[in-house]
Amino acid sequence: MLIRLGSAAVWALVGAAEAKYIAPRWLAELDGAPESAPFTIASALLWGIVGLVYPLWQYPFTALIYGVMTLLLIRIAVTDFITFTIPNRCSACLALLGIARLAADHTHFSEQLIGALIISLPFWALHALTRGRGLGFGDVKLMAAAGFLLGAPRVLLATVLGSVLGSVIHIWRMRGGAEARLAFGPYLSLGIYLSALFGDRLIAAYLSLFGL
Repeated sequence: MLIRLGSAAVWALVGAAEAKYIAPRWLAELDGAPESAPFTIASALLWGIVGLVYPLWQYPFTALIYGVMTLLLIRIAVTDFITFTIPNRCSACLALLGIARLAADHTHFSEQLIGALIISLPFWALHALTRGRGLGFGDVKLMAAAGFLLGAPRVLLATVLGSVLGSVIHIWRMRGGAEARLAFGPYLSLGIYLSALFGDRLIAAYLSLFGL
């Protein structure tokens, strides 16, 4: 436990430093960017959870991959929430993380390839059918990249989590006066984050209900 707590503390410091010294460079481009203190706390918390689940000294590669993933997902969530646009470079970097994971362990190639297609193709079809009104193309690219990083089972879970969270939170926000238009990126990003860190446990727990 001490190892996990120590790793969480180190990663939380990294997250806080990133929020304080690096994030302001892209936050300055956004109108209505979040306040500095809450943003720094949230970033430190998200990074710290990565270090808690994957202690840096025991899983250095995985901790690094998911640490960088967290950085990218924070930028995607904040940018899409404000501008309804997901930066292409962030999705591309997520795909690069998938390539790095594949280079370290090529036994998951088929799972990652299926993951890149299993959500992005239906999303692309929805985008095409609604001419972008039902779903933005940035969401398509995000889930293709995330699927290649996480693999098929976890990207499916990420989509379910993001959809449920998005529905519940956005309905609550609309009751508070928010506009009906939904920025899906923040909720998909949260689903990706949760699935990356806890997906294997959640999937195993769900399958165990059916004796699988």
